[in-house]
Amino acid sequence: MTTIFRMNLKSEYNKEIFERKDLIDFCKNEEIIGVGWIEVTTTENSDDSIKKQLSEHYNKSDASRGYTALKALKKMNINDLVWTRYDNIYYLCRVTQKWIDRTPTEKHDSFDISNYIGCEWIEIGEEWIVPGKVINSFVVPRTVQKVNEVENISKKLWNKKSPKNSYKYDIKEKDHYWNLLSSEMVEEIVILYLQIKKNYFVHTSTVKKNTPNIECVLVNLDGDKAYPQVKSGFSQSLDAKFFYDRFCINKIFKVYLFTISENYINDKYDNVECIKKIDIENFITQYEHVLPERTRYWIEISNSQKN
Repeated sequence: MTTIFRMNLKSEYNKEIFERKDLIDFCKNEEIIGVGWIEVTTTENSDDSIKKQLSEHYNKSDASRGYTALKALKKMNINDLVWTRYDNIYYLCRVTQKWIDRTPTEKHDSFDISNYIGCEWIEIGEEWIVPGKVINSFVVPRTVQKVNEVENISKKLWNKKSPKNSYKYDIKEKDHYWNLLSSEMVEEIVILYLQIKKNYFVHTSTVKKNTPNIECVLVNLDGDKAYPQVKSGFSQSLDAKFFYDRFCINKIFKVYLFTISENYINDKYDNVECIKKIDIENFITQYEHVLPERTRYWIEISNSQKN
């Protein structure tokens, strides 16, 4: 099994001497990717030794962040894949050397990247050809973390870009497009669904502007307004009561909620409609031709059984 990670390269290098591009170029040239916490020098495959050195040299908050990052780094095995990004370009790194085998030099220390794994770098490209779950994982400020349910597609993308095909994968296992679509793509699909199936129009001036609890404002030909909220996280829930209290009390406004998890709380209000995932999936099947090209790209990949 290949584990997929994502890493934010956020070292504390001297910005008066180096630019971030210098850090990226150093990592590429040295074929490494990693983190700082320069005082952690242990090569023991032990959580306790990492905790001990962190507690000796860092405050409680920094030690906690360092432990989370270094524990993930320690778990990376040969042939695991690590996503990272720079200047709106995404990269995949294939692990070739484990953390315990690192031998940092003064140059590594100067870039504050003394804890690292060896790896091969491959440029994947811009955001639209990166799986949505990978993109969404970078929203979390954590330096390093696992990304679940993107193993097959990450392997496929590596093989497509690599001069040598390094991975085999089960072509019977399809990557469902819910794992591949970004949050923005899911929002776009739901808003298209409401326009086509529910006969609404979008007030484009309200999209992502001063509407933190909704995606935009919709209106039909009778002048009735509606407010959609979309969540693409597999564990995210939506509370219908919150939206009813905010938008519907003493008003005729309608709220449409959609979450991939289908975890709807207090689903009992007439003016708050919780959209079923099967309805969106049927809409995608029927109206795939009206979806943006980048969204169709991931749907077609998810439907493909070819290596």
